[in-house]
Formats: sequence, C-alpha cells, structure tokens
Amino acid sequence: MKKLNFLTTLLTFFFTTVLFAQDLAVYVSDAANFNTDPWQIAKFTENGDLDGTLIDAAHGIVWPQDIIFLDSEEAVLISNLGSAGTISKHHWATGDFIENFAEGLGGPTRMKIGPDGLLYVLQWSNTNNKVLRYELDGTFVGEFTDVGVIQSIGIDWDAAEDLYISSYGGFYNSQI
Repeated sequence: MKKLNFLTTLLTFFFTTVLFAQDLAVYVSDAANFNTDPWQIAKFTENGDLDGTLIDAAHGIVWPQDIIFLDSEEAVLISNLGSAGTISKHHWATGDFIENFAEGLGGPTRMKIGPDGLLYVLQWSNTNNKVLRYELDGTFVGEFTDVGVIQSIGIDWDAAEDLYISSYGGFYNSQI
C-alpha cells in the first residue's frame, strides 16, 4: 500500500508539473536601424531562438524603446520614441493596435511600474524632460520630478524606494 501511495503521489506531482509548466519567452524591443524601420517587438524562446515577431511597424510602432505587459488586459504597452510622443497599447497575442495609452510625450523611452502601482515614463526630448506618471488605465497623474532629466534612458528603484534615472545629461534622485 505504501508503494501505491508513493507511486500515486509521484505521478500526480509529475502530471501537475507538466500541466502547469509554462514556456519561457523573452520579448525584445528591436529598434533595428535606430530611427528608420524595420521596427519590431521580437519574441525569443528560452533557448535564444527567434520565435517570430509579435508587433512590427505595420501595427503602428515607431522606434520602439520599451514594453510593459498588462496581464489583466492581455495587452502590451510600447513607448515609441519616433512617434508623435505616444505610448501605444496592443493585444499581446495578436499585436493588434488597441489604442494610444498616452499621447503628446517628448520622445518616451523607458517605462516601469513603480512600487506605488503607477506607470513611470521617461522622456528623451521634451522641453522640461520631467518623469511622468500614469494610472495603468492611461489616466495622467502628473509630473513626478520637479526638475528635468535630460535624455533619460534608464529607470529603477532601490530597496528604500529611491528612484534612479540614468541619463546622457545628468542624474536625479527622489523618494516616492
């Protein structure tokens, strides 16, 4: 009986693991020739093999910089540096354009969801270059920094929730 229980437990574990296993995929924002297309969001397998293009210029992306997946909406946000300052929203399985999440930004580059659940967006070429914040439904919350961060290209928080922005033109540190 012990052997039967052990075998049943082992088989249950094996089938549960197989049933709930997920394929790992890596998505890359590919700006190809920088400010001229072809642009794409490429998908790679866990082995590093190209698995295809999720979204390309035909879906309305222009010089893509960053991507954020919104699980609850099965959508992906893409910051488009070469557009008229847009972050576009696309269906994550088909790549179909849904809507512009945000418009009028000064060359949006990097985006990240902060510890407060808001989307923080960096701007490359704006007159004030401030870090912007949005609700995940696209509602503009406001400017986060009180000074501009020139040509900002990287964003992250430390354990104390201090925000760090990398830039070609300077640095800024602020706490949420």
